[in-house]
Amino acid sequence: MDRENPNSLVVARNGSPILIGMTSDTIYVASEKIAFEKYTSNYISMKDTEVIELSINNINEFYKNNKGRIQIIAEK
Repeated sequence: MDRENPNSLVVARNGSPILIGMTSDTIYVASEKIAFEKYTSNYISMKDTEVIELSINNINEFYKNNKGRIQIIAEK
């Protein structure tokens, strides 16, 4: 997080898994989908060495740009 850009978060994957869950107004970042599966079933799995800047102001743009990568949590 950056004091100059409080609505943005830079997320980087280096080895350990990172998942980004999303709703229409919230973004979740976790290493396992169980952390956000009761809030959303939409998520992407970051690729190793990938860096993504997330912004609460651009959730719809992030969703649109990553639509092909979105996975759905399987129903239990």
